[in-house]
Amino acid sequence: MGEASSFEMILSFVLLFISIAILMIIATRVYRGGVLLYSQGRLIEMIKRALIVTNREKDN
Repeated sequence: MGEASSFEMILSFVLLFISIAILMIIATRVYRGGVLLYSQGRLIEMIKRALIVTNREKDN
């Protein structure tokens, strides 16, 4: 096995980042679809709760 050239290394990293980006896009679409199943009131409660927890973590 020979050493990989810099072009092959760059190409492999680019393909890796592209595949990660595609997976993240698919995951956010699936997550948004799951969130839309909840009622709007429930979603607002969850956001408020997350903000409260975030503020507590900042204070500590």
